[in-house]
Amino acid sequence: MTNEPKTSNQSKTAPAMKAVYACVAIVAACAAVYTAVGLGRRSMELRSNPQRLCPPGQPCVLDTAGLRKTAPWMIKYRETGRIKTGMKDPRGIAAGGDHSVWVVGDKRLVQFNAQGNQQSVVGLDAAAECVTVADDGSVFLGMGDHVEVYKNGQRVARWGTFGTRTVITCILPTASAIYVADAGGAKILCCDKQGRLTTRPWIGLFDPARNIPGLVVPSAHLDMAIAPDGLLRVNNPGRRKIEAYTIDGDLELSWGKSSTDPEGFPGCCNPTDIAVLPDGKIIAADKGLPCVKVYEPDGTFVGVVAGPEAFPEVGALTDVGGFAGLDLAVDGDRVLVLDPVRGDVIIFMPTEAASDEQE
Repeated sequence: MTNEPKTSNQSKTAPAMKAVYACVAIVAACAAVYTAVGLGRRSMELRSNPQRLCPPGQPCVLDTAGLRKTAPWMIKYRETGRIKTGMKDPRGIAAGGDHSVWVVGDKRLVQFNAQGNQQSVVGLDAAAECVTVADDGSVFLGMGDHVEVYKNGQRVARWGTFGTRTVITCILPTASAIYVADAGGAKILCCDKQGRLTTRPWIGLFDPARNIPGLVVPSAHLDMAIAPDGLLRVNNPGRRKIEAYTIDGDLELSWGKSSTDPEGFPGCCNPTDIAVLPDGKIIAADKGLPCVKVYEPDGTFVGVVAGPEAFPEVGALTDVGGFAGLDLAVDGDRVLVLDPVRGDVIIFMPTEAASDEQE
């Protein structure tokens, strides 16, 4: 049988099969090269960002054991005081012009003086997510989908709702307008003094014509602050960046990177909170790997205000879905940080200033 001549049909099939085998070999070789390159790339990504390559459908578990100790040379601040709020669920803090500290939580608005002594308590109808004190002493509260304004312990205004999806996480009164951060809508609203939307465009919405990539806000963490240069600084947690906008919504500056390196923003969505010092430096707080850091206005890393070791209970949280965040406020050189687990407002000062103060 093996010596019989091939039929015409066999003669046609043999070259075709050889072509198939050749294609299979080429595909296999390409797959091997692709796999090798892919594994190398994945290995590099895993080293630079361990949380990025979580298996589909499985929770991300970041091995942060080696990242929870801050190198001493990085720490530029030291703790100089602590206010015990006594709250089980503190949500936000603010600094007043008289060095007072305001805290919202447990359906209360509480004022502390500069020494940390409680001055006043106002009961609220619902839980507030954030608090801001204006120059005239008015206190603005973010109450879910609307804003309430208090003065001398009394509610003086209740704005209308901005929509059922709205989650207000920051309010910023300025001389010309009042800005409201809507984490639910991933945008910054511009209002007049009566809470009515102005004709200015919403800040942070995706707009390719203006080269604006858009805010990505996976959870209720959208913060903002006005810097000395007049630009509005806004965190973009889903993109791991801090952005600077004009009051008309033009994006002027953006910086930040996804990384577990000290200067980077790790995880899925950081920073959660920001504040601006009088000299323009930016304070930023992360969740997951809780840390408070300081940057130059252009994003150059300066150092650490407080590393993960300063917030052991926060770092031990396994569910940060309803995490209030390490809310921030500044009072001159003082940096105020909310520890939502202990219910404390921790006061930090630059190491040199703190040393001078104690001499």
